[in-house]
Amino acid sequence: MTPEATIATRASLLVRLKDREDQASWQEFFDTYWRLIYSVATKAGLNDAEAQDVVQETVISALLKREVRRIEAGIPRGFAEEKPA
Repeated sequence: MTPEATIATRASLLVRLKDREDQASWQEFFDTYWRLIYSVATKAGLNDAEAQDVVQETVISALLKREVRRIEAGIPRGFAEEKPA
């Protein structure tokens, strides 16, 4: 896979994550990034259980930050966000 294709894939995943009900995209996000997050946590000196907690909290944080942005933008839950033209 070329670097351009990797970037495009990640951008398309981020677009799909706008739908918090899209379980397949959130699973893909988790499957793609959990090892990286876990690795950083263990390299920082955390044990296995603590590193697993960091992975879970990071994924939850990503979901919540997206929800906060929707609230701040005044987009009611259940309404589709406008896509740039």
